Amino acid sequence: MKRMINKRIFLFAWTLFVLLLIIWPMAEGAEVDSGNLDKAIHFFLFGVFAYLLAINIENKLSAVKITLIAFIAGCLYSYLAEVIQLYIPGRYYSRFDLAAGIIGVCVFLAIFYVRQRK
Repeated sequence: MKRMINKRIFLFAWTLFVLLLIIWPMAEGAEVDSGNLDKAIHFFLFGVFAYLLAINIENKLSAVKITLIAFIAGCLYSYLAEVIQLYIPGRYYSRFDLAAGIIGVCVFLAIFYVRQRK
């Protein structure tokens, strides 16, 4: 029971952490040349979110259903992050950031699925 509570607290904390990063404003006109670092960050942030969500979903469901639920939620959260950034000073919508987030969701959930099938 305590382990389940800890997993849920960690999921909540991670979700809040991602949200805070998303809504943190950037200086207007400040061009950040990070190469593809921001893509790697999106990959990791949303991949970890989906994985944590998957391990928190009730085990009575099959691994396929858990993976599907976490995939949909992870993709929606990644998309929502990009939409929110339209309204944050210095931030912008990027379909490449969205793609990186969704790829991260897929990779981390593939790891989850393989571990569940063992």
